[in-house]
Amino acid sequence: MDGSVGSLPRFNTLLTESDGEILSVTFNRPDIRNAVDSEFSHELFALFSAVARMDDLRIVLLRGAGGNFCAGGRLENFRDMPEWDLSQGPDPLSEWNRVLGRSMTALDNLPQAVVSVVEGAAVGGGIGLAACSDVVIAHKDAIFGMPEARVGIIPSQVVPFVTRKTGPGPARLMVATGRRVRGPEALEIGLAHFCCDTTDEVEATLEQVLTDMLACAPGSVRAAKRLILDSSHKPLEQILDEAAYVLGPQSRGGEAHSGVAAFLDKKKPYWFRKP
Repeated sequence: MDGSVGSLPRFNTLLTESDGEILSVTFNRPDIRNAVDSEFSHELFALFSAVARMDDLRIVLLRGAGGNFCAGGRLENFRDMPEWDLSQGPDPLSEWNRVLGRSMTALDNLPQAVVSVVEGAAVGGGIGLAACSDVVIAHKDAIFGMPEARVGIIPSQVVPFVTRKTGPGPARLMVATGRRVRGPEALEIGLAHFCCDTTDEVEATLEQVLTDMLACAPGSVRAAKRLILDSSHKPLEQILDEAAYVLGPQSRGGEAHSGVAAFLDKKKPYWFRKP
């Protein structure tokens, strides 16, 4: 793969469209509310792994077709499941579930800015994908949750990402009760950054978010995102040392030269454009 958007493979569960700098990804199985299964998990992992190598891409936009973001795992995968003898090899259910977790890790680690537009259901895997996004725009009627315990299973690959986003309190409540929250409460607990009353407001908010993102230097965003991600597992002094050594070249590079000059001259830097 050559690292360009045009080199992306064709997917069965995803639609992709790009203008070169913004990649729009639509989860495209509206008949099952964009639910998660093995094929979906593998295609997400392939997509995000490829996108991570696309240096010219600035923004990844995620949304679901048919009025739902992603309704979590397909319960058909769990119904009447036979016992599995590990002497036969790894449990296939565990294997594809782990692929979903790797997909979320790949999404979480993307250097590009990631926006999720959440309408309808974002439960199970859906809430996990939203939690791995930089910006979440939710309709007021969107539903977030981890209700797996109500059918006797667990959100195994989702809980760590949601807990990191909301803190343990809200995550414990959702897991222990199976409770779902709508857009306003998702905003309150940190799952969403914007909560919109209407579809028109969702679209207007998305346009403003994309405009703000395209006003930011892509190299600066990538470097700053890396610092945020490193902050979850590296010692503070190590992060600060590394950040200082990133700042020097970044401040002497073309982005800083253009950005500072444009600011002082009241002009737009070379990377600025409207969505």
